[in-house]
Amino acid sequence: MTKKYQRVLIGFLLLLAPVYIVLSILVWWVPVGILTADLRPANAQDSLALVDLYNSTDGAHWTNRWDLEAPVYTWHGVRLDTEGRVVRLGLKSNNALCGYPKQPKHV
Repeated sequence: MTKKYQRVLIGFLLLLAPVYIVLSILVWWVPVGILTADLRPANAQDSLALVDLYNSTDGAHWTNRWDLEAPVYTWHGVRLDTEGRVVRLGLKSNNALCGYPKQPKHV
């Protein structure tokens, strides 16, 4: 290997070192539950309430529609905690019609 390529390789490795350090710290210090919370199955009651909300606000015409056959954690704007409960719902700028179910069955 020529000295030019050695210098380029060393420079590249020096640029990657801070990224490696930050990722290592995150892996060791961030609780696993925070990273995997959204991958847990949703609470059944929460899931049914979200479907009611989706249907009552014309979800079929939202900008980011939900695939009701897919797991809840894949639905745009829905965040779950480690128990599978909905902790955040973001529908801003999603073309959702105003309104909630007249009789929320699953809340």
